[in-house]
Amino acid sequence: MKRLITAVALVALSVPAMAQHYHGPHGVPFVRAGNWVGPALIGGVVGYALAQPRVVYAQPPVVYAPPPVVYQQAPVIVQQQQWCETRVINDQNGVQRTAQVCWYQ
Repeated sequence: MKRLITAVALVALSVPAMAQHYHGPHGVPFVRAGNWVGPALIGGVVGYALAQPRVVYAQPPVVYAPPPVVYQQAPVIVQQQQWCETRVINDQNGVQRTAQVCWYQ
């Protein structure tokens, strides 16, 4: 945008220089050899400024990877069967005791 404004300003300054005619004595146009130098320089600078490539820095897009999919298996519950029985145990001394005996299958 700054280049465009500068170019327009320089062109606006160079147009009046080309539009004015210097008249010598008795209204006869007086031609000077350097009348074209100023507008040519300004036009060259404007053309050079417009022809320069503009560098544009683009930020790379951010790529988010999806979260990994985790499959969790449900725990396998194996129910064991339990058998218990109560036994009466007699000692050598004649004391009677009860004991519960259990086993799993």
